[in-house]
Amino acid sequence: MTKKKTLRHRGVVASDSISEMIAQIQNGLLVGRNSIAITRNSTTMQVAKILLREGYIEAIINSSNSSNFIAVILKYKSDGSPFITGLQRISRPGLRVYVSSKELPRVLDGMGLVLLSTSQGVIDNYQAQSSKIGGEVLGCVW
Repeated sequence: MTKKKTLRHRGVVASDSISEMIAQIQNGLLVGRNSIAITRNSTTMQVAKILLREGYIEAIINSSNSSNFIAVILKYKSDGSPFITGLQRISRPGLRVYVSSKELPRVLDGMGLVLLSTSQGVIDNYQAQSSKIGGEVLGCVW
């Protein structure tokens, strides 16, 4: 009888990297952390760059080229409340959600952000509308 091998990362079974990133950001904001460590891959880097560009996070720090993690500096308002009030994963490994450029969802009547995985990489809903491309809805930020 052989034991089944699973990929483990820091004692946690490796799974969906976007879901892990969302959970880590939410948990970091709940406990008031200044920064969190996120597993580095191309998708999480693209999502983090979009969040930085749109002003939802403060900074992204690459520790070294050999490290598998990036540090994300979370952003808070002057009263101490988090800048990100909500994160939601839409498409998941068990249920993929795809939309065309005409069917893009609106978050808080345009005040939020929708993250899409397209043939051009991970983009937000505003870039998808201007480029007239659709894709897989990764999640929403508001």
